This record gives sequence, C-alpha cells and structure tokens, in this order.
Amino acid sequence: MLEMKVDEIHSVLGEDEDAEAMRAEIQHLWARLAFSEDARTRATYDVTKVQTIQKACVVTRKKAESQLKSCQSMIQAKDKELTEALNELTKAKGLLAKLGVPGYIETELIELAANDLTASIDISVLQERLTNMINLVKSLEFAGDVNGSPVVGDVNESLNGMKFLLSRRRQIGKTLGKEWNFSVDPCSGGGNWNTSAPNPPKGYNNTVTCNCSYESNTICHVVSISLKAQSLPGSVPREMVRLPYLQVISLLGNRITGPIPGELANISTLEDLVLEYNQLSGNIPLQFGNFSSIKRILLTSNNLTGELPATLAKLTTLKEFRIGDNKFSGSIPNFIENWTSLDKLFIQGSGLSGPIPSGIASMTNLSDLRISDLNGNDSTFPPLNNTKNLERLILRSCNITGEIPIFVGTMTKLKVLDLSFNKLSGPIPVNFEDLSKTGYIYLTGNSLTGPLPPWMLKDGESIDLSYNNLMSESTPPNCQPRNLNLFESSKGNTTGITSCLRDFRCEKKYYFLRINCGGREVKVDDKGTTYEADGEPGGSSYFLQSKTNWAFSSTGHFLDDYIKIDSYIRDNISSISGQNPELYMNARLSPLSLTYYGFCLENGNYTVKLHFAEIMFTDDRNYSSLGRRIFDVYVQGTRVLKDFNIENEAGGVNKAIVRHFTAAVTAKTVEIRLYWAGKGTTGIPDRGVYGPLISAISVNADFPVPSENGKSMSTGAIVGIIVAVLFTILLVLGILWWKGCLGSKDTIGQDLKGLELHTGSFPLRQIKAATNNFDPANKIGEGGFGPVYKGLLSDGTIIAVKQLSSKSKQWES
Repeated sequence: MLEMKVDEIHSVLGEDEDAEAMRAEIQHLWARLAFSEDARTRATYDVTKVQTIQKACVVTRKKAESQLKSCQSMIQAKDKELTEALNELTKAKGLLAKLGVPGYIETELIELAANDLTASIDISVLQERLTNMINLVKSLEFAGDVNGSPVVGDVNESLNGMKFLLSRRRQIGKTLGKEWNFSVDPCSGGGNWNTSAPNPPKGYNNTVTCNCSYESNTICHVVSISLKAQSLPGSVPREMVRLPYLQVISLLGNRITGPIPGELANISTLEDLVLEYNQLSGNIPLQFGNFSSIKRILLTSNNLTGELPATLAKLTTLKEFRIGDNKFSGSIPNFIENWTSLDKLFIQGSGLSGPIPSGIASMTNLSDLRISDLNGNDSTFPPLNNTKNLERLILRSCNITGEIPIFVGTMTKLKVLDLSFNKLSGPIPVNFEDLSKTGYIYLTGNSLTGPLPPWMLKDGESIDLSYNNLMSESTPPNCQPRNLNLFESSKGNTTGITSCLRDFRCEKKYYFLRINCGGREVKVDDKGTTYEADGEPGGSSYFLQSKTNWAFSSTGHFLDDYIKIDSYIRDNISSISGQNPELYMNARLSPLSLTYYGFCLENGNYTVKLHFAEIMFTDDRNYSSLGRRIFDVYVQGTRVLKDFNIENEAGGVNKAIVRHFTAAVTAKTVEIRLYWAGKGTTGIPDRGVYGPLISAISVNADFPVPSENGKSMSTGAIVGIIVAVLFTILLVLGILWWKGCLGSKDTIGQDLKGLELHTGSFPLRQIKAATNNFDPANKIGEGGFGPVYKGLLSDGTIIAVKQLSSKSKQWES
C-alpha cells in the first residue's frame, strides 16, 4: 500500500525538478515510516511475549514460594529429627560411659550428629548422612552392661536392643582370654593393641593391624589379628566373622581349646589362618571348603580328629597346608590333586594312613613336601617326576616299597632328601651322584642292596646309609668315613658285631655298660659305680665308637631352626631332685633317630635302665611350657615305649624318671634306639626343639658276674657248699642229742634204762693210735666238756673218744 501512495504522489507532482526533489523526500519519509511500522509491529509482539512471560513468572513465583515453604518445613522437620537423635545420643552417652564404652566412639557419634545439624548442605545429603548414622548405631552390638545384665534406663526405645560395635572386639578378646585396652582406638597403634612383652619369647607377636584407605582414607577396617606365643587360654572366637575385611588370623602358640568355628569360612577376604601349637579339638569344619581367598591353613600340633572333609577339594587358592601332630583318621584324600597352586604340604605324624595319592603328581609347584609316619598298607613311590622345584622332600616311614625311581636323582634343587625307614630295595640309583651338592641325604632304615657308590666316599655333604643291606665288600671297615654314616649298612658280618666294625676284636668280656649321655664321667655311689662320659658333639649323620664297649649312631638335623650348626647336646641349667641328680645335668638329643649300641657283652639276660628328664621346657604358664616332646623307644629291635612323653610320665619338667626293661643278649650286642615319629611340637620354645632326649643308660647282667681275676664259681659248686653246710649242722645236732646235751638228765635216764652199755677202759697209747693222735680230721663235734673224736681200734671197733677239758672238772669224778 505504501508503494501505491508513492505512485499517486508522483502523478500529482508532475515531472519538474522541484517535484522530483519532493518526490525523493517523500519517498524517503515513506521508507522511514515503513521501517517504523515494522519496528512497531515487532515491539507489539515483544510486549505481548513479555506480558505472557510475566504472567508465567507470577505463577512460577507462587509455586517457588510454595516449594520454598515446603523445603523450609522439611528442613525444620529434619532439624527436629536430628535434634531428637542428638538428644537420644546425649542421653545414651551416660549409659555408654557406664558400660565402659571408649570415649573416642562416644565423641565420634556425637560429633557426627552435631556436624549434620550445623552443616549447610543439600537436604538429600543431610538425609543420607542421617541414614548412615542411624545404620551405624543399628549395626553396633552391645545389649548389656559389663556384668551381662540387661540395660535398664531412659534410653529411647529406638536404641533399646541395639548392640554396639565395640562389643564385637570386646567379645573377641573375652573369648580368646585377651584383655585389650578399649579406651584406645585399635587402629591408632596405641594402648596394648600393638605392644611387645617384657623379655618376649621367640615368635611373640601382639598386633592388630588396620587398613585406613577405605572411602578416600576416611574409614578404617581391621585386616589382621596376630596374637602369637601369649599362652591365651580361650577359644577361637566365632565373632571374628563380623570383621568382614579380615585377611590374617594368627593365634600360634597359645592354650586355645575347643573346636574351630566353621563361620570363619564366611570371611571372604581371609588369606591366612594360623592355629598351630594349641589344644584345639574336633574335626576340620565342612564349611572350610567355602574359603574363597585362603592361601595358608596351618593346624600343626593340636588334637584334631576325624577325616579331612571332601569340601576342602574346592580350595584351589591354597598355597600352604600343615596338619602334622594331630589325631586324624582315614587316608590322605585323593582330592589334594586339586590344590595345584600348593607350595608347601606338611603331613607328619598326623594319624592319616597311606598310600600317598597318585594325584599328587599335579602339584608341580611344590617346593617343600613333608609326609611321614603313615599308617596303612605298602605303596609304591609317588609320581613326582614333574615336580622340578622341590627343595625339601621328606617321605619318611610311609611304607614305600620298590626301588628308588631314577627321577629322584634329577631333583638337583633338593636341599634335603629323607626317604628313611621305608621298605625301599634295590641299588642306589647311579644318577644320585648329581645330588652330591644336596645338604642332607637320609636313606636310613631301608633294604637297599648292591655296592656302595664310590662317589659317596669322597663327595656329599651329609649322607646316612645306616640300617641297610649293602654289599659289605664295598663298604670300608669304618662306620664313619667323612660325613657318611655306615652303621649297620650291610649284613655281611657273622661275628655278631656290626659289619662296619668287622676288624674290631673284643679284648675282654663285658657284663655291663653305663653311659652319661651328653655329659662327663660321673661316679654315682661309694662303690665306685661309674657312668662313662659321652661328650662328643654329634651330627646329622654321625657315628662314634667309645674306648670301651659301646657306640652311638645319630641320624637327622633340626629342621627350620635357622641355625647353621645344630647342637645335639643340651645342658641343664635347673636342678634335678631325686637319686643321682648328676646324671641329669646333660642330655643327648636327636631330631630323628638315635641308637646306642653295646658290644662284647657275654650272652644272657640284662636289665636295661633308661634315665630321662625333660630339661628344655618349663612347667609354668609361659610359652615354653606349651612344648610336647614325643618319641618311641626300641630295645633289641622291639618297640617298648610308644608316644613316650617324658614330662607326662615324670609328672613335670626337671623330674627324673627311669624306665626298666629286660634285654636278651644272644649275639654279644645290645641295641637301644630312640625314634621321632613326627609327633609333638617342633617350635617351642624355639624352632627345632623336638625329637628324642635321653640323660643316661645302664645295662647290667642278670646273672652272676665273675670276679675281676677272671675265676668264677659255678652254680653247682655254690649248691654243693650249701648242702655240705646243712649236713654238718644236722650231724652236730645229732651228736649233741645223742650225748644228751639237748635234753634233761631225767629224760636221758629214762631213755637209757634197760640198755646194756658197752664201756671199757683203754690205755692212752691205744686211744692216741685209734684217733691218730686226736687228728682234727677225726673230730666229729664238741660238747660242753671238750671235743669228741672218732677212733678205730685194731680189731676194727669204732669208738668215740671225748677229750676232757682241764676246766671242766669232769675228770675228778
């Protein structure tokens, strides 16, 4: 329309210059008008829009004001709730103090509530913190006072019946018999949560360890409880399951009794369970198969019974398993083949039976395998040919038969090889020469045959071949060449004495031997009874011959004691009460087998006396009193003591006890052997304290012993002397009776009445001739008035002549 108006003005003005100028001005004005009209239109639209927005804003403001009021109401309500919670906690504070709850827990709860009340935070965050605080309170577990009485007071009903977290730790300590200081934060490292005892025993540990890295280093959790060598008298707390981040439980060397709670298997983070050297009983819980992270289960030296549960087959994370010195039953289970991650397996003196499962071949990661003293039938050597990392291989007294496999000789990483007291036969493998760097090789107590490998006479650290059937021609006439023990290593000698002493000749016969084991020469009485000295240090494969008629052979070294040179003699620092205390001031020890061997003895029955006293443990309540020494004793190859415990038999430590046995000597030798069958503690009071201990030995003949000059009197001669003496007494009594010396005169007169007595007188010369001048040989008795002699007259008449005493006065009548 604007354009039409412009055209109309053009037609009115015409074509002159003024008109043209005016047209241009008008056109310009119209253009400005058009722009203004457009601007007005837009402005009108904007105003309408603003009006619409303004109306919306009014509505929004009303809603916002309403919401703001609602928020303020919610905040006021939460303030009220928090205030009420704070009041409840404040009220509870007095009760917590009464119950002995530590101050740091009180402060933590109160400050948490106070901070929530004053913090300028979003209501949702505030609500979340309140919820967390309430959950914390609800998770606590303490519902009684220190005496166990119910809580009675003005505590809000919302807290009634709730138990406090503190009680978990308190109950754990109470169950263990451990008194912790609960006024100190366990994770602070203070108090008695992490301390050392005065003069602590070796192995002592008193540590509760926390990990405070949770929730951005704001939350701490207990991850380890280690209470070693403290003689704690309690039981294993099932409450430990409420410590869900626990990784280590170590209660080694205490007096803990009762069963092992199966609930421990619910701790999914647990890696180490160490309960060795306690007095636990019952079975291994079935639940133990539920451990998801377990690496070590150590149960050595307890009183556990029953079979190993099949659920243990699931423990594929296991790296170390020790169950020696227990009372288990059944066989070693086949499921151990599932433990392919296992590094160490100890089954010594456990009570289990063989055979060793063939599935052990799957344990190719083993570095330490110790199995000993299995019950049951014979079995072949286990297939360990793929186990290349073994450093210690102990298969002792496992009823293994057959020859030693060749693959054993390829285990060049071995530090200890113990195949003793099995039923192995055949020759020693040729490739055993590759084991010349092995520290200890024990093939004792088998039936190995063939020649002695020549390399053993010049190489090898410590080798024991005692008690075998090697060719005697290949062995030297010496029981101890280098570090090689050859006592009873062959059976070629028929003279009775051991083959390695075949060149020895007895210079005299012996009827006794007396040894002060591990000590000096000792005289025990006024008669000069002497016990010979036995002070040589001994060794791991050791033989010693005395200067008289005995020797000893010792096999084994003390494992895990970390001592380079073992001691096989123990000195007693305490006093021994009783007879001959000087015999118990020293003792000889052995970690495996100890034989005392007597020779040049006259055949017959002997009384063997073995003197013992436990001098390495204590009888107080300290850690060193937890030790148990258990071993077997053989006399002449027969076991006479099984599971012998010196302390138990003697009624305490440092008390002497003597055991008597009869030994029949038929080949001029006597043998007394002491053997460790894998039972008893091995680390109390120190590592490596175990095995046989003996203080003295005496062996005495039960038959008459010749005098020192060698002349002896037979039993028949002794009987003849006794008979002759009795006859003489009877003869004298008869003569005295006949002479009337045993009756009254009246009685004699009555007896003689009516008898015709043949008496007469004879010249003194004739009487002297008849009695051979009163030869003492003819004297037949003596009465009150003089001696009586037998005489013989020339006509053969036998007479009795009394030679009167000058003091009798009888000749005067």
